Amino acid sequence: MDTFLQEISRQLQEESNALTSFVEPEHKELAVRTYECMAACFRSPASADECQACATRCNSGIQQFQQDLEVHVKAIQNNFQSCMQTCALKMSQEDGGQLRTCVAACHQATVHSFAEARGVIKELIAKYHS
Repeated sequence: MDTFLQEISRQLQEESNALTSFVEPEHKELAVRTYECMAACFRSPASADECQACATRCNSGIQQFQQDLEVHVKAIQNNFQSCMQTCALKMSQEDGGQLRTCVAACHQATVHSFAEARGVIKELIAKYHS
């Protein structure tokens, strides 16, 4: 069972790394545009307070993107943890034979969630790139 759980942990770590690799180029592009926008604010002849307000507006999109992304990733983690807790309850109530099946189902659901996350992230990127 330890080998099985280690393999699931390894696969989920790979999914997490793949999601990070998927997000990173878009996040960097969003950061570039944010900094360009902020620089333009401070190049204007406006007062320092107005420049700061402009820069804050420029920065709000990337901050919201990061918050939305964090909420989505935490939901994946929380769903997996909840599923695993359900498996642990089943194990204590029944024989251990169903534990492997239950954990495998949690794993599959989480892998599916990572795949779905790419679609959600594409929507977030489109939302904050505009």
